[in-house]
This record gives sequence, C-alpha cells and structure tokens, in this order.
Amino acid sequence: MMIRPKDHQSLSEQDIHRRRSETGRDRAAGRAKHASYTIDDVITMTQGTAGQSSASGGVRAFAEAHGIDGERARKLEDDVSGILKQFDSQGDGTSPKLSMKVEEGVVIVDVLISMKDRALLFHSADGTTAPEWLGGLLEGADRVFMGRRGSEGMIRLLAYPRDKDCEGEPWFLGLSPALAGTLRIGRPKPDDVVDSAGTVVEDIGTGKVLRLDRVDGFLASGMDGKTKLKDLYLTAVEQFGLISPDILRKLYLALEENGMLAAGAGALPGRKRGKLRRLLEEGISFRKSDKLLGMLAEKLGILIGWPGGIILILMGLSGLVPLVTHGDRFLQVLHSTGPYALRHPWMLPVLYAFVFLTTIMHELGHGLTCKHFGGRVDRMGFMPYLVMLIFFCDVSSAWGMRSRRRRILVSLGGPLVTFGILGACMLGFLVSAGTGSGWEMFFAAAALMEALVLVMNLNPLLRMDAYYILEDILGESNLRRNSFRFWKRMAIRATGGRPSECGYGRRDRLIYLVYGLLGGGCTLLFILVPLYIYGRELLTGQGSEGKLVFAAFIVILVFARMGMNLSRTLAARTHWIREIARDYGSGEQVPET
Repeated sequence: MMIRPKDHQSLSEQDIHRRRSETGRDRAAGRAKHASYTIDDVITMTQGTAGQSSASGGVRAFAEAHGIDGERARKLEDDVSGILKQFDSQGDGTSPKLSMKVEEGVVIVDVLISMKDRALLFHSADGTTAPEWLGGLLEGADRVFMGRRGSEGMIRLLAYPRDKDCEGEPWFLGLSPALAGTLRIGRPKPDDVVDSAGTVVEDIGTGKVLRLDRVDGFLASGMDGKTKLKDLYLTAVEQFGLISPDILRKLYLALEENGMLAAGAGALPGRKRGKLRRLLEEGISFRKSDKLLGMLAEKLGILIGWPGGIILILMGLSGLVPLVTHGDRFLQVLHSTGPYALRHPWMLPVLYAFVFLTTIMHELGHGLTCKHFGGRVDRMGFMPYLVMLIFFCDVSSAWGMRSRRRRILVSLGGPLVTFGILGACMLGFLVSAGTGSGWEMFFAAAALMEALVLVMNLNPLLRMDAYYILEDILGESNLRRNSFRFWKRMAIRATGGRPSECGYGRRDRLIYLVYGLLGGGCTLLFILVPLYIYGRELLTGQGSEGKLVFAAFIVILVFARMGMNLSRTLAARTHWIREIARDYGSGEQVPET
C-alpha cells in the first residue's frame, strides 16, 4: 500500500494546534535522554495530609539545587502543594505519589494520582479536559501535562532553567535544540506552483512532513544544538524585521510533537518497541530504495509521464470491449468460479500470486510518479497486513511538493496502473471466452479482483488513494480522524457532557459533518452488508461451498482487523498524555506509542 505521512502541517495556518500528529509527542518523549544523577537527585515519596509541608519543602529545595530561581522554585512548590491538597482532601485513604527528576537540565515534577476518583482529575465526560481547579493553581511551572498511565492519573509540571537576569523571559528562549538526524530540509523547485509553504522539513524515518513559511524555515535551519533560541530569534528579527516570539514557540512545539528534535525533556517516556513490533509496523525495506527506483525510472524513460499515462488509460478503456461483446458470458463464468476453484486447487494460489504481483506494480506506479516529479522514495519493501504480505512504497516526500497537481498525480499513479492491468485481464478473457478452459476462469476472476482493488482505491471514504486526493483538493490534513473527532464532540455535547473545546470554522464544520457521516456509513456498510448476506446463506443453507468458504475467510479478516484496532484503542485510553495550554481548555489527547 502507498505510505503517506500521518499528518502534515503548515505553520502559517491558524489551526496548527488542532491538526496535530496522533503519535508525535510520544515519539519526541521517547527520544529524551535521562541525565546521570546520584540517587539523591531523584526523590520519590508518598505523601499524606500530615506530611504535605515537608513535601513542599522538598520540591523547592530540589528545584533550587538544579538551577531554578528561588522565587520561581517557591511558586512551583505552591503549585505542587495545591495539587496535593485537592486529592488529600478527599479522605478516601489514598494519597498521591510525588516524583521529582531532572532531564537535560529541566526539572520535572510528577504527581501520580489514583484513578478511583476520575472526575476530580478529568473535568469532561470524554476524560480529556483539564479540571477548572487546576488552572487556578499553576504559576511556577513553565509547561503542564495531564495524562494517564495504566491505573494511575498523572499531572506533570516542567520548569526550565533560565540564565541570570532572564527569569522573566519565555521558557523556550533559553533552549538550544537540535534537529533529528533523520530530517531533510529542502526548498521546493522554482517551477513548482507557489503556495503558502517556503521550506519543507521531512523526517525520512517516519515519513512526517512539515511545510514552513520563510521565517519558520529560517528558524528551523538554525537549530543546531548550540545556538540558543533567544539568539536565533534576534537573528531572525534582523533578517525579517520585528516578529512575535510566539512564532518560535509554535515551531518548537510542532517539531517536538512530531518527533523531529534530536533530544529533549519529553512529556512521558515512550515505550520501547520490540523487534517483532517494529517488523509488524514498519516491515522490511530494501536498502537504497530510492537509488533502485531511480535506476528503474531511467530504464523506463519516457514511459514515466504523460505517454505512459495515456497508454494505461487506453489499455483500461479497451477492457470495455469484452463487456459489450461477451458480457453475459463474463457473468456466467464469474458465477461458476467458486465451484471451479474448489475442484481445481491450483487456481487460488495462482490468483493470489497474480494479485500480489499486480500490487507491486500498483505501488511502483506511485513511486515512479513521485521520482518523475523530483521526489524521493526512501522506503520500499514488504510488510505484513492481517494474514497477508503486501508490498509498500513510501512516497511521503510527495507532501513536500508545493504543486497540488503533482501531489494528486502521485496518488493517481497506482490506480492508473491498476486500471491498465484490469483492461489487460479483460482482453485475456476476450481471447479465451467460450473455451471453458481454466484460463477463461482465471482471467475473469483476475479482472474481478482488479476491479475491486480499483473501486476501493478510488473510494475517498476509505483511507486509500482517493482519500489523499480529496485531502489535497480540500486542503485538509487528517480528514478522516478530524471528522470522527468532530462527531465525537457533537455526541458528547448532545448527551450533556463537556467535550474539550476546539474551534471550527464554518467550512471545517461542513466538511467534517458531511465526511464523518459518509465515512462512518461506508465503514458500517462494508462490515454489516457482507456479514448479513453470507450469514443468511449460511443459516438457510442456500450458499454454495465456495461462497461459504469465502465468507468464513472474510469474517476472520474482519474480526482480526477489529481486534487489532480495539487493542490499540484500549492501549491509547490507558497510556496517553496531553499538554495543557494556558487557557486550560484546549489541546489534544495523544496516545503513547
């Protein structure tokens, strides 16, 4: 399947905080390195009401010992005391646990809370909005996170060190971040259609892409791990004139949340992925994939471009001839394909091998089109999907193309190849029609399989090729996820709950309303209709053996997929972290990976 980034952003958009990566913050957190300290530097204690005073003193002393100004350390101590009082006052016999540590000079204070009294920690019905009492307490912390890990809730407070006489400056100006080694920063080609982006930052490892304007691109290029953001900001002011420091903060947070910084004190430590999990999620890639595809592109020459596209379209249209001349015979052969495959077992593995081969050609269509327009294909190989092994081609670099037309053509490259193969299968059926041979059965079944693949890829309600085309046309990233979140917020509000606020414009509301309704209906249709049809035939005994075997296989695949999604959902509900913005009502829940 064609690999596209989970999210892409333009920092010039006003809704940058709404369109965030689902897993970006945790990947950034997983990259954070714990500094080496003695046992005295990490203090863990269980506090009750009686011992609360000593806990506060411990926070202040620990913060001052690690470079936090005395006044700010006192305010941080007051923040922790106020949080402890909220939970100690419940009198349920459970007391919060307090943990303090230092990561790369950042003082981190964690308050771990029993999840028995969930309403006190989470204010909204969906469990993602910070409680109102928390907003009135926080004065000493620079950043605040709220989350859940297993059976415990967590409030994490971060205090960043400042230089002397710089205590009043924003926390991020004293940082010296470095970009991750897997990033590639480039400027689009001059012949690309101009849009709002000026610089493209791409993570080769994850496929994430950020499209930045001129100022953001300049700032990102200067993050070398040595230059402080304050000095970088002053240089940008000299270069572009007076700009708001908040631009730098948004850029830093976007890079951090998408895992594009080399290291930093993260929101929560990420969970390590084992070799088996990496294999299931990333698959096996060829070495020097981009070079291999470049060599193939040179061999094909002018066939990659408009000449090749026209040939594929003509091949696909030629498949209409057999439908017109031998349409009845084609339908008759399709009805007898199931029993024939049961009598001749060789047909199923041959069909599987054919579909596997055509899938490779489909993916190469995406990759070669991407190379034709100057993109890169850094990952290409095989990965397991349910009970099948599929070929994938990572064309994430297409998001770096400023030309919308080129991005759409990259997405169309695969379906065009499939359309051409479908026409070739129909011509093969035309040659063998009426012979009653196995080849007649094979070409009819192969044409049906290719038609199903083409229909699915051209359905924008499924997260396949047409979905990405629709995203490019509408200018919306993560359209499906944002639409379902919009419907979730409406459902929570309709049932009397208080969902986390996230401002939507009129255009976004209309898009999410329509797409969420159609997308959800399509998902239910794909699951319920086949189950109903084949279930009825199974109960009445009217179905043929071939249909029943096929139905059992489909049911297994559907429930396997549902089980995988359910396990991810349960893991996300028990392990997540979300930064609390200063209005204490915005932000997004981010699953831990």
